[in-house]
Amino acid sequence: NTTEHDEARDIVLMSDGRLLVVGERDVPGVPGAVFELWLARLLANGQLDTSFGSGGVATLATPMRGYAVAVQADGIVWAAGETPSANGSSADLGLARFTAAGQPDASFGNGGLLAVDLFGGLDTPGAMLLQPDGRLVIAGRADNGSTIGLGLVRVTP
Repeated sequence: NTTEHDEARDIVLMSDGRLLVVGERDVPGVPGAVFELWLARLLANGQLDTSFGSGGVATLATPMRGYAVAVQADGIVWAAGETPSANGSSADLGLARFTAAGQPDASFGNGGLLAVDLFGGLDTPGAMLLQPDGRLVIAGRADNGSTIGLGLVRVTP
């Protein structure tokens, strides 16, 4: 990408040898620190998989920094990250769902995004696990403004 800031944070090897990468980038054409989540799917040879998203890259219209990624056996993609809180003063833990083709799944959460405010401060995921029963466990930082602790969320999609 040609924006000022691109960052990859997590990668997963899919069962067919493709790779899925999650991260964040500046929103193109918007001044200031406005980020968007991006996902890139690569073929086993390292080339972008153009059947995913737009030319191999999927984004979410809602501001979100991507931190962790998981893929279901049917190709559904989960991305965990940090999204601005409702009051705009901090960040909530965000969970986004994408179709196997790399499109945001509008039937999940609010336009494909579920925001979880743990304690009113800066909530940031560190890792995500897709359990055999389809539930997701997200672990990370939970901050209430004066105390920082472990945040743990289990989601039943």
